[in-house]
Amino acid sequence: MIHYIVNWLGFAVCHQLPERTLHYGLAALPTCARCSGIYVGLLAGFVYLVAANRKHESGFPPWWALAFGAVGLGLMGLDGVSSYAGWRPTSNELRLITGLLAGSALPLVLVPMFNFQAWQDASEDRIIKGWADFGLYCLVIVAAFLAFQYRPGWLYWPFYLINGGAIVLAFVYTNAILVVLLPWWSQKAVKVRDLAVPLLIAGVMGFGELAASYWLHALVLAKLGQIG
Repeated sequence: MIHYIVNWLGFAVCHQLPERTLHYGLAALPTCARCSGIYVGLLAGFVYLVAANRKHESGFPPWWALAFGAVGLGLMGLDGVSSYAGWRPTSNELRLITGLLAGSALPLVLVPMFNFQAWQDASEDRIIKGWADFGLYCLVIVAAFLAFQYRPGWLYWPFYLINGGAIVLAFVYTNAILVVLLPWWSQKAVKVRDLAVPLLIAGVMGFGELAASYWLHALVLAKLGQIG
């Protein structure tokens, strides 16, 4: 059942081409190298920022941290567009690196946005406070890359489940930012339990989006099969 659910999530967001997917031995992850990088990078960045900031900081990082994130997003886009257009070859390692850079850039903006809009006592402090803080943030992303790159067999199931969980987090968290814009929940949360209803609504929205994406992916593959 777990295997089916995680593969369902992967199919909803990724082409799952075998040659572009990272393998732990003979076992494949549910998403390709680039998508794995994006979602796990987002999850790693989110976990670090939440763990390192206990006052619901809502200030955006310094400009240089945001610039680093923008470069990461740009590099992923450049790698994807140039390789799909046939201008240059790429590799799973490069897809993974650019995916991690892009995915880890997103929490730098999403976390302070959510904190500002959801929490009644959100601090105005920056989510990244300086170079040392940003260095630790980068180390988390490097650790994720190494775990992907060397892929010891015993890490397969942890990373398989982490990959699926990261997809869920991406959809639920981004939808939650929209939900807490509504006046019933905007800047009202004092404790985590106050977010139960907004997160439930965001979860339903995310499931609907994933189901629609899964259906569209299956439809496209069916049409291509008929054409072939």
